[in-house]
Amino acid sequence: SEIRLADSVTGYWARFANYGDPNGFNAVYWPAALSWYDDVFLQLDDLISTSRGVRTANCDFWDAHPELSISRGAKLD
Repeated sequence: SEIRLADSVTGYWARFANYGDPNGFNAVYWPAALSWYDDVFLQLDDLISTSRGVRTANCDFWDAHPELSISRGAKLD
């Protein structure tokens, strides 16, 4: 199962590097890779799947307070 997982992860990375899209033949489709969905994640485990809402409360907080983000221009004292 670890070899299958490694092959799957390698496949996602290789397709992303080659085509800009990690989705492909025999791979679980990851809609967030090419869309506006920012809460869809790919669960890489024995069974690869997608789901929504990982750490939703945390993400909602940061979305509501962009001024606190260092990458958005906040200054550290």
